[in-house]
Amino acid sequence: MEDQPVTAIRETTRNLLKLKRRFNRDEESDSRRCVPDTSTSQKNIKAIVNTLKTKSSVSVSELRTLKNGLMEDPNTIELVLNTHGTLRGLVRELTGNDVRKQCEAAGCLCNLGLGDSKAGVAVAKAAGPYLVAALDSLSVELAVTCAWAVGNAAGAGPRGAALLAAQGAAKLGGLLDAKGELKDAAIYALVHLGFQMGDELRSEHLAKILEALYKSDITTATSQLLFILSCHNEFNSVISEVHIHKILQNLPISLQSHINSCEKSCSMNCKLLYQIRTLANLNIDDKVNELFTNCLCQHVGSLKMLLVKYDDLSKSVLWLLGNLYNNSSNSVLFNELLLL
Repeated sequence: MEDQPVTAIRETTRNLLKLKRRFNRDEESDSRRCVPDTSTSQKNIKAIVNTLKTKSSVSVSELRTLKNGLMEDPNTIELVLNTHGTLRGLVRELTGNDVRKQCEAAGCLCNLGLGDSKAGVAVAKAAGPYLVAALDSLSVELAVTCAWAVGNAAGAGPRGAALLAAQGAAKLGGLLDAKGELKDAAIYALVHLGFQMGDELRSEHLAKILEALYKSDITTATSQLLFILSCHNEFNSVISEVHIHKILQNLPISLQSHINSCEKSCSMNCKLLYQIRTLANLNIDDKVNELFTNCLCQHVGSLKMLLVKYDDLSKSVLWLLGNLYNNSSNSVLFNELLLL
C-alpha cells in the first residue's frame, strides 16, 4: 500500500526501531555485556585484537574485556573491523569446544553488530552461518546471545539482513515457542530482520514466521513483529483466517487494558496500536469483513473513545475504519458509530 497513512505508519516504526538501536548501544548494560572489574583500556583491547588475528589462544577474561570494550567505545568496533583476521579469530572461538569462550565470542559479535551497516555486513559475512547454527545450542546463554547478535547485525542495514536471511535466520521463528530470554531475543531478531528485509523477505520465510506467531501468545513484542510483517506485499495471501480471528478475539482485551492504563496518550510501543495497524493493513474480503463487524460492533463505545481521547491511536483507527467502509456491504458498524 502506497497511501500516505501506511507511509506514515512505516516511518513511525522505522524511527522507533532506530531509537531502540540507539538505546541498545548507548544505555543498555545487562549482565551478559558488562563486568565492572574488567579493565578495558585501549592498550589491553589492542593486545587482545592482535592475539585474535594470530590464531593464538585467548582466555575467557580477554574475550570478556573485548566484549565490554565494544560496548563502551565505538572506536573499538572500527579497530576490530579494520584489523585483518580478528573477526576470523572470534569465529574460531565461537565454534570451539569451550562453551564459556563461545558465549563471550558471541557477545563480542553481538556488540560488533551494534555498529553501522558496514559492521552488520561484516558480522553477517564472517559469522552469520555460525551464529544461526548456534541458535540450536543446548546452552541457553549461547543461543540467546547468538539471537541478539543476529538481531543487531540484521538491524544495521538491509544488506546484512539479506545475508542472514539467506543463511537461514528465518529459523528464529521456531524459537517463538521458547520461554523467557530466548523468546525475547528471537522476537528482537525477527523484528529487525523483517523490518530491514521488507518485501524482499521470501514468502516461505514469511509463512513460517506467521505460523510460529499464530502458536505464540499475543504480547506487545509479538504484535510489533506481526505489524511489521503485515507491511509485506504477500502478507494478505499468507496469513490465515484463523490467525485473523485470533487477533480479533484478543482485541477487546487490549482495548480494555489500554483504556484502563493509558490516560491521554499512547506509547508508540503499544500492543493495541500494533494490532489496529495490522488489521488496517489487511485486505477486507466478505469473510474477513464479517469477522470484523461481529467483533467491532460489540465494542463501538470503546472505538469511539479511542477516536476522541487518544490522538496517537485515532489515525490508525480511522485508517482501519476507512478500509472497512470501502470494502464493506454491511453498514451496521457505521450506523452504530453514528448513533453514539
